Amino acid sequence: MTEVGREVVRCATGQDRAEAHTELAERAADRPEQRAWHLAQATVGADELVAGLLQEQASRALSADDALAAVTALRRAADLSTDDPQRSRRLAEAAYVGANVEGDLRTMPALLTAARRPGTVNDHEYYGYRQSI
Repeated sequence: MTEVGREVVRCATGQDRAEAHTELAERAADRPEQRAWHLAQATVGADELVAGLLQEQASRALSADDALAAVTALRRAADLSTDDPQRSRRLAEAAYVGANVEGDLRTMPALLTAARRPGTVNDHEYYGYRQSI
């Protein structure tokens, strides 16, 4: 992204960014990965439809041997989940993929702890950062 582009994004309101991501998602109808991520970026709060799209993206990423993308998609899907059991399954799957496929044991305890806790979890508890697309 150019300096001008970064400045435009920096000055945009959250609503402006959400509307831009919604528009980009509509334009990416034939590209499921981009569509899912743009919808996720446009979504504030829980949204099971978008969470499901990200979970599908995680499956495609695993099929393409991209464990990091799968874990990232599962974490965001968990964040958007409307239902505690579904949220817990997504976090547990992210922990499994991260540990077993990617060999990253650092985030596994936090993910599993978050998976056992009902309710919405602040992503910083298990991400340490926010994915930006």
